[in-house]
Amino acid sequence: MSGGEELAVAEIFAESNFQETRLLNVAMWQVAAFSHASPERTTASEDASACFQLRDGTGVLVVADGVGGHQSGEVAAGLAVRLMQEHLLMRDPAGSLRGAILDAIESANDAVLNLGIGAATTVAVVELNHFWIRPYHVGDSMITLVSQRGRVKWQSVGHAPVAYAIEAGIMDEDDAMMHPERHLVSNTVGQEDMSISVGPCLKPTARDTLVICSDGLSDNVNTDEMAEVIRTGPLQSVCTEVVELARQRMLQADEVMDVTGKPDDLTILACRPTQPSKP
Repeated sequence: MSGGEELAVAEIFAESNFQETRLLNVAMWQVAAFSHASPERTTASEDASACFQLRDGTGVLVVADGVGGHQSGEVAAGLAVRLMQEHLLMRDPAGSLRGAILDAIESANDAVLNLGIGAATTVAVVELNHFWIRPYHVGDSMITLVSQRGRVKWQSVGHAPVAYAIEAGIMDEDDAMMHPERHLVSNTVGQEDMSISVGPCLKPTARDTLVICSDGLSDNVNTDEMAEVIRTGPLQSVCTEVVELARQRMLQADEVMDVTGKPDDLTILACRPTQPSKP
C-alpha cells in the first residue's frame, strides 16, 4: 500500500447487532449510528457501514447493504467498506476525495464480481468536506438531507423500478412500501454494468440533518415520517426513535392485512454539523 494518508477516525460496523444507538464525532459532524439484523434473521446482518475521518479534517461516511437473495451479501457489503478504507489510505493527500471514492467503488465492484458466487451489495457514500458535502450511490440505500423544519432539501433516487416510479410521480411512497417488487434493485456493486450516481455539492446549514440508511429504514418509514422525527431534538434520541418506529413496522408487517412493513436488516447514520457553515 502506497501513499501517505492517515485516518484520524476509522469506525467500521459489519454484521452488527447494536443494542443502542452509538454517538461519534467525524469531520465536524456528530454521527448517530445504528445497525441490526432483521428480526426474522437468525444469521448475521448483511449490512456494513463505516465512518472515516482523515487528518485534514475531511471525512467519508458509508452504508452498504448486501443484496437479499444473493449469496454472501454480507461479504460483498464488507468488501465495499474495507476497500473504501484502503483507497482512502492510498490516496495522495493532495488528491481529491472524489477520485478515491469512485476508485473504491469500482474496485469493490471488481472484487465482488471476482468472488464468482453471485454476491452483490448497494453502497451509499457521503464525502464530508469543510462546510460542504457530496453524495454518491449505487443501488437503493438512501441519502437524505433534512432541514430543521422537516423539509427535504435533497434525496437520492434509488436504482430500483419502484424508486423510479416514485420519482416519476406515478406511485407514492406508501403504495411503494406494499408493492410486491419493492425488493428489486436494478444496479448494484457486483454486476458488469454497474454505474455510480454522483450527487451535487450540498452546503448544509448548522441545523440540517443528514441521513444515510439501508432500505431496512426506508422500506418501513416514509420520507415525511422520517424527516418529522429526525429534524430536531437530541441526535442520539431521535435516531433511536426512528429506528424503533421502523422495527415496530417490521414486527407488525402483514401484507394480507395491508399493514406496511418489511422485515430487513437496518442500518442508519444520522448526522448533524458541529460547526456552523460558511455563508
